[in-house]
Amino acid sequence: MQKFIKNTLLIFVFITIGFAVGKHTERAKVSRPLLSQPAEAVDYTSVIYFHGNQRCKTCKMIEAMARRSVSRHFKNELGKTVKWRVMNYQTEKELAKKFDLSFSTVVVTRVENGQVVKFQRLDEVWEKLHDELNFSDYIAAAVQGYLGELK
Repeated sequence: MQKFIKNTLLIFVFITIGFAVGKHTERAKVSRPLLSQPAEAVDYTSVIYFHGNQRCKTCKMIEAMARRSVSRHFKNELGKTVKWRVMNYQTEKELAKKFDLSFSTVVVTRVENGQVVKFQRLDEVWEKLHDELNFSDYIAAAVQGYLGELK
């Protein structure tokens, strides 16, 4: 009986330590700036294609069309005041919560000093999927609006 109690107490101690370490690690994650790049103080507009763990043909098409749109309309700004990113909203839970994501979409953000200060979900990419010109103009207009705020 004493061995059972001893083992139960040891298990309780290990579980408690595990939770404490996990909580400390989670707190450290939350305090890091969203979307920040190391040693980067430049403000920029970020275009992020968010996808889930499972990627269907349509989701891959949206990503490709969004990438083409950003590359075509902002080729001189790309990598400077416009950044393109692809992220998994199911693993980037903090961002998914911040942007209220539950499906694949494009999000345009304004980043100042490593922090997202404004964002716009471009959910209409799904409706504009079969008209690439309209799709491209939709993304370009959102990005251009945010670039105008940076100047």
